[in-house]
Amino acid sequence: MQHKQITLKRVGGVWVMPPAAINPKERLAAWERVRGMWKNRKPDPIKELAKMRG
Repeated sequence: MQHKQITLKRVGGVWVMPPAAINPKERLAAWERVRGMWKNRKPDPIKELAKMRG
């Protein structure tokens, strides 16, 4: 399966992923995966998505 390159944009000093970069199911899966990590560390959803895609 071919994945398109995710291009990040800098907004207000923070790098963000444009909404169209991933589909809604992937977005939800990434946030559900990182939701439980907030107590221990601040997760990076973009890196977690890359891990999920393999």
